[in-house]
Amino acid sequence: MIPEADALFDHLSAGRCCRASHGRYCETGRELWVQDKVAFVLSISDLETRKAVMDTLRDNAPEWAEEIEGRIIRIWTEQRGKQNENRQTADT
Repeated sequence: MIPEADALFDHLSAGRCCRASHGRYCETGRELWVQDKVAFVLSISDLETRKAVMDTLRDNAPEWAEEIEGRIIRIWTEQRGKQNENRQTADT
């Protein structure tokens, strides 16, 4: 399991404030849920599978799909920037 999923599971298992089966989360629970979805999508190497997962998220949680997509794009952009920096350093 990815660390984000573990953190979400631990939070939900405490059972104090969130009702995941009803889509009701406290602020912390919602943030952990979003982090879990971002990490899950980023862990998928196949483009078609990633698209299918994002389509499912858009269908099931449309109010959060844009936030999840935005975070994924930011992470990919940061990763590409670091890769470019590493290439420039290696070339010099």
